[in-house]
Amino acid sequence: MGACLGKHQAVNDDKSGGGKRYIVVGSGAAGSPLAAKLARAGCTVTLLELGPDDDWHGDAAPGVPLDLFNPEFSWKLQNLYAPAAVQSVVWSEPTWTVPRDWAEQVRQLNEGGHSHFAGPGPEPHSEYNHNANVLGGNTVHNLGFWVRGALSQYAEWGPAWEEAAVRGAFEEVEAAYSTRGLYGKLFNAKTAGMDSSVDDAVMERFRAAGFAPDRARDLGEAGERGSVAWSEWTISAAGRRMSSGSVFVDPVKGLPNFTLRTHAKVTRVRFEGGRAVGVAYTDTTTGEECLLDADEVILSAGALATAGLLLASGVGPAVDLAALEIPLVADLPVGQELQTRAKVGVLHTFHGESAFPAMGKPAPTSYMRTQPNIWAMIRSPLADAEGPDAIADLVIWANSNTDETTCPEPGQTAVAFNVSAMLPKSRGSVTLAPDGSGGHRVVWRPNFLADGHASAVMSYGIGPRIKLVRDMLASDPQKRFSQLEPAGTAADEAHIAAKATTFWHDSCTAPIGRVVDQDLRVMGLQGLRVADTSVCPRISNAPPSPMAHVVGILGASIILRGEKAELLKADT
Repeated sequence: MGACLGKHQAVNDDKSGGGKRYIVVGSGAAGSPLAAKLARAGCTVTLLELGPDDDWHGDAAPGVPLDLFNPEFSWKLQNLYAPAAVQSVVWSEPTWTVPRDWAEQVRQLNEGGHSHFAGPGPEPHSEYNHNANVLGGNTVHNLGFWVRGALSQYAEWGPAWEEAAVRGAFEEVEAAYSTRGLYGKLFNAKTAGMDSSVDDAVMERFRAAGFAPDRARDLGEAGERGSVAWSEWTISAAGRRMSSGSVFVDPVKGLPNFTLRTHAKVTRVRFEGGRAVGVAYTDTTTGEECLLDADEVILSAGALATAGLLLASGVGPAVDLAALEIPLVADLPVGQELQTRAKVGVLHTFHGESAFPAMGKPAPTSYMRTQPNIWAMIRSPLADAEGPDAIADLVIWANSNTDETTCPEPGQTAVAFNVSAMLPKSRGSVTLAPDGSGGHRVVWRPNFLADGHASAVMSYGIGPRIKLVRDMLASDPQKRFSQLEPAGTAADEAHIAAKATTFWHDSCTAPIGRVVDQDLRVMGLQGLRVADTSVCPRISNAPPSPMAHVVGILGASIILRGEKAELLKADT
C-alpha cells in the first residue's frame, strides 16, 4: 500500500483480498466507525492516528497508572499531560472583546477540580482549543453526552442524507455501543444511580415550566417548543467510558485487511495531477518520514486538523496559499466558514435535602461535577422559524455540584446551569501561519460572539431579558433555590463577554456544497474525501460527537454504494 523512502523501513499495508485501498486520517468520532465499516466490507483500510493506541495508560500521579477508560482520569487528559503526549492545543488569534484573566480562571478551574488546561494563553484576548491524540480521539475525554438533535437539519446536505438514512445511521451507531457493553438506552444519571434529590427537583421545575419530558436522545426535534431529559452518556453499566475506538476499531484489529498505525503525524495529502494518491506522514516515535499509497484518502481528523491538513496540501483559498508559498492544488474556501459555540453559566444554591439515595453522596470529582445530568432544549424568540419545521436553538444543562465550598452555608448543594446558543449565526475561520521552524501552525478564529446573536440567545436563557432559568426556579413552591451570583449581572452581555468560553464544537470548515459534494468528495479532485464535522454546511443543534459518528457510518455507506456501482458498470 505504500513505502518509506531512502533510509526508512518499508511500509506496506496491502493485505486485502479485494476491494479498494483506503487511508483514513484520524480515529475520532467519525474516523473510527468509518474505517471499521469499510474494513468489515472487505476493503483494505489503514487508519492513521497521531497519538497512541487505546491501551496507553501513562501515570495519573507518579507511580500510579492512569486507566484511560476511567471517566475520572480521561476527563483530565488535557491538564495531566503535556500537549505532545496525548493532546494538541491550538490557541486562537484575539477572540474576546475584553481581556481574559487567564491566571485567575485557571486557578479557579484547578480549585474546582475540572481544569481544562494548565496554563494561560499567549495574550489575554485568546481562547484555546484542545484535542485528544489517542485512538478514539475526543470521544476518550469529552463529556460524552448523546443527543441526536433535529434530523431534519441534514436535508440540505443532499438526497443521501435524508431523514430516514440519518435515523438509520444513528441506530447503527447506538446498536454498536450497546453491543460493546452499554444499555440499549445509553447510560444516564438515573440508570447510573448518580441522580440526587437536587437533580430530581431541577427536573421537576423543568417539567412544571412546560418542557416535554422524557425525550432522551431525541431532544430538540423539529416542531418542539421545549423538551427535557436525563442526558444520556457513553458510559457503560460498569461505569467505564466507551470511545469510538473501543467500540468500532478494537473489534476489527484482527482483520487481515485492516491496519492501525499510531504515532502517525500526517503532514500532507499527496497528489498526482488532480488525484490524491496517498499521504506523507512522520512516525513520531522514530522521526521517520513515510509515504503511504491508497486508491482514496479520507480525512477525519476533526474540523480544525482536517482544514489544516487540506490547506497544507494545497487545497484552499488560492490567495492565502500563495502567501504561504504552498503550491495550489485546488482553489476552494477551506476553513472560511467555521462555526462553533460559546457557553456560559450561573450557580444556584439548593436549600433542600441533597441526598444521593442510590449510592450515597459521592466524593467531589472532576468528571461528575461537570457532567450534565439534565439536558433541556428550547426554541428561543430568536429562532429562525415557527411551526413544525422550527428547531430548538438554545440548550440548558444542569448538574448538582457536590462541591459545597461555593455555597454560603455548610450542607448546601450548588447547582450549575449552563446555556449555549446551539445555532449561532457568526462565522469564524481556520487558516495557517508560519510556525517559525519552516512549517505551519493552525490558526483558529472562533468569532462566536461577533454578531451579538449568540449572546442574545444565551441572555434569553439566564439573562435579565427573560430570566428563563431564574423565573423557573423562583416559581418553586418550596423556595428551594437561590442564585449564588449577583442577580443583576449574572448573564448580561458584559457577563457573557467576560465569562463565556468555547464549547469546542467546531464545524463547517469544509462544508458540503462549497468544498465537498454530498458524497463527501472534495470538489474538482479525485480520490479525496472529508468525513467529519468539517462537512456541515451549518452547525447542527446537537453536540458534535453523535453527529460525527453518523457522518462516519453514513459516509462509509455512501463510499461502499459507489464501489458497488463502479463494479456493476465495469461488468457491463
